[in-house]
Amino acid sequence: MKNIVFKKAGRILDHSEPFEVIASADMIIITFEYQKNDWRDYKVHMFNTDDALLSPVQAGARIIK
Repeated sequence: MKNIVFKKAGRILDHSEPFEVIASADMIIITFEYQKNDWRDYKVHMFNTDDALLSPVQAGARIIK
């Protein structure tokens, strides 16, 4: 969970926030500490979508909660 960050309006949301607040974040940032290709601390950011099933932010919020 330490490698998952939610941001809303430029502010980092705490994982202890209610599900509704986290799921409404603008973006999710996932940090991959180590990959097979020797990349270190590679960050992937994904934006929220209107699709409740396929939104990466909402999926990440369900995983955290």
